[in-house]
This record gives sequence, structure tokens and C-alpha cells, in this order.
Amino acid sequence: MRSKRDGSGAETLDDDGRRDREEAGVDSEVGGELDASGATATAGAGDAERDALEARVREDLEREGVLGDEGTRLASAVVDALLASGPDGYADLLRGIRLAHQVRTDAAADLARSHRELRQLDRLMRGFATELRKLDEVVEVLSAYLRRMRTTAGEATRHTLH
Repeated sequence: MRSKRDGSGAETLDDDGRRDREEAGVDSEVGGELDASGATATAGAGDAERDALEARVREDLEREGVLGDEGTRLASAVVDALLASGPDGYADLLRGIRLAHQVRTDAAADLARSHRELRQLDRLMRGFATELRKLDEVVEVLSAYLRRMRTTAGEATRHTLH
């Protein structure tokens, strides 16, 4: 079942009913498309072909900013999903991962900023508590001074002769 591309630029379909990326001239902005032959061959592939596909996916994920162990774990999951859905969903799958990773990264940045602000607020409150203790000491000294003034003033008025 191979339909030809008409003048409007519609995609052609291969024998499996999948879009033929090469004839349609479709290329994804998200790390490129896997060709139908590579993904189809991998569907029944051995470990070496799966590893090669996983390495390609890992490279695409790294290009999208998903790095380290997280990228490795996701690459394996993407290969599983790709083998289940075929090559047509690869670009959409990468876009979804990129968006989810971006949300997670933004949330982590917000959490880090909130943590910094909380530490700063804690430092300010500790400084405020220290100043309040100093003020309390000054009030106690003034209170003792006033008590002494009252007792001294009371004695001074008793000795005054007029």
C-alpha cells in the first residue's frame, strides 16, 4: 500500500501504512527522526541493535538537556515505547520527555530558590531575636536604674528641711 505524494506535499505511506519520512521530506526539530527501516529492523532486533538504538536515543535526549542517569533510564524506556509504537511517535515522544524534563527542572529551580529564601529568612529572624535580647537587657538596666532613682528620690525628700 504505497500512495504517492501529491502536489500539496502530502506524506506517502509505506507498505505498513506508516509515513515514509524520506519521501515526505519530514525532519524533526527534536533530534531528527529515526528512519522506518531502522526502527522496524529493531522491532525484532538483537541486543546489539537495541543498544545502538538506545545510544541514539540517549544522544537525542542529551541534546534536549536530559543528562546523566536520568537520560540513560529514559533512553531505555523510550526504546521500549518506540518498539511498541513504531518510528512515527519518536519525535512526539522526545518532545514529551523534553517538556516533562523542563517542568521538572523548573520545579527544582523553584525549590532551590525557595530553600535559599528560607535560609535567608531564618538568618534574618535569628538576627532579629538577638537584637530583641539586647533590647530586653537594656530595658532591664533602665528598669533597675529607675527603681534606684525612686528609692533615692524618696530618701532625698524626707531629709529636706523647709
